[in-house]
Amino acid sequence: MSQVGIVNEGIALSGEVNFGNVNDIENDLLELLHKSDKFVNIHLENVERCNSSLLALLMVILNFAHRKNITVKFHNIPVQLILMAKLSNLDNSLKS
Repeated sequence: MSQVGIVNEGIALSGEVNFGNVNDIENDLLELLHKSDKFVNIHLENVERCNSSLLALLMVILNFAHRKNITVKFHNIPVQLILMAKLSNLDNSLKS
């Protein structure tokens, strides 16, 4: 199970992110981003398991943020996600 929530420092994602729940997570994240300021921290340290669906989700978030002039900074990106991003030449997109 995955959870999206607001923390003092921004938005936190926890639990497992997979193809079965990524659409619900996307809806929750985009709703929070839509209400956010011009700078948002997204914390990923409590993501326990993920696959390429999380990488795709982060690209969707960056695209949405770009269109809304919101700066997003990802914190504690899971190692397996960084490796997937490098293989896809997307690792620079995740850096702030």
